[in-house]
Amino acid sequence: MSTTQTDDELWQTRVHHMGNLNLIRSASKNWNEATRGCGEHTQVNLMQQIDALDDELAMAGKSMAGAA
Repeated sequence: MSTTQTDDELWQTRVHHMGNLNLIRSASKNWNEATRGCGEHTQVNLMQQIDALDDELAMAGKSMAGAA
């Protein structure tokens, strides 16, 4: 069984991660000291995953123009 994702699946995963990142950023206004560290760690993790997806898509020759 292959674990390689198609370009479309990579894009879908990227869109999903971007949506989650936007939700976390919106929620960050309500963070307190107890939740701030976890939220910030989650943001960094999502951004790293998005960067890795961008790299995979770039290697596949897919344009990142218009990607948000």
